[in-house]
Amino acid sequence: MSGAFTSKQQTLKLEAKFGGVCLPGLSLWLDPQRQVPEDGHVFVSHAHSDHVARHKKFIATTATALFLKSRLRTTFVPEQFDFFRSRILESRTGSFRLTLLPAGHVLGSAMALLDTDAGRLLYTGDFKLKPCPIAENCDFSPAKHCDVLVMETTYGLPQYVFPPEDEVHAQIASFCKETLAAKATPVLLASSLGKSQKLILGLAKFGLPIMVHNTIHALNVIYQQMGFALPHCEVFHPDRLRGKVLICPPSAARRIAAQCPTELRLAVASGWALDPRCRFRLGVHAGFPLSNHADYSELVRLVECIEPRLIVTLHGFASEFASTLRAAGWNAQTLSVPEQLDLPLRLSSNRLCSATI
Repeated sequence: MSGAFTSKQQTLKLEAKFGGVCLPGLSLWLDPQRQVPEDGHVFVSHAHSDHVARHKKFIATTATALFLKSRLRTTFVPEQFDFFRSRILESRTGSFRLTLLPAGHVLGSAMALLDTDAGRLLYTGDFKLKPCPIAENCDFSPAKHCDVLVMETTYGLPQYVFPPEDEVHAQIASFCKETLAAKATPVLLASSLGKSQKLILGLAKFGLPIMVHNTIHALNVIYQQMGFALPHCEVFHPDRLRGKVLICPPSAARRIAAQCPTELRLAVASGWALDPRCRFRLGVHAGFPLSNHADYSELVRLVECIEPRLIVTLHGFASEFASTLRAAGWNAQTLSVPEQLDLPLRLSSNRLCSATI
């Protein structure tokens, strides 16, 4: 997909490429999932595997760089940015200013605010507006009234509004206690980075003994290095598992099951658990709607707070969310194949501006 927006007599192309977003005029790639030409700038919003490839050099926060060193075990040169401190980067068409803003998704996750000759663009990456104990609080205030908002819309349907997390943690704790009382082992499936740490903090309030997969333990160490205190968790060993709650990534569940002498009862922590069919599709005993992503209400709130002239939606229910925004009077389009956008931003000063496909 390719498109362009124009402002101040300048044009800037916006493309969906290599699983991410490319601005070829700035030689800038946002979260590409494949290696890109070495003469460009690569921005990695956070350290989840669906937002990164083995780039030799990239722009990220210090925490994201540390997590990637632990996870990828490869040689790369990160250009580490602090939040809110702008830098001027050079491109084939001139220079532009890049500022990273806290995204609230996981520790170190960042939004990218671009100031270019064609206007201001905010790329959110994955984000969450509600305060989270395992990430810096989201702060998009410097991007208010930007020209273009490129936003992720994973949970872009009205049915995906998450309940209070304290309630979800209480439900998970009840599942764990009931499972332990039945002489079985509760296994909570969650992403190693972010979700697992949220579970650890949430379940610690209930006095449950927690054991974690070694990949989670390695990331917990980095959390501690970055000043985020976490309760002590024992590292997984099958001989010591009885009577404990195990947190592990979904990719490790089958291998762990083969090693464990006790009966296992699996539960998944995911925003998709709001769909009652989720646990049946995944083959687990229970599902709990715990997510580090913005839910539908947060997606709407971001748009209303920033008041951009154009919204470009990515991922998840992108088309549906863009349609909802248009019905509410916003100018919104979806960045996906095979659409092509022409976005002349300077034609209007209010939130409705011209766009053609």
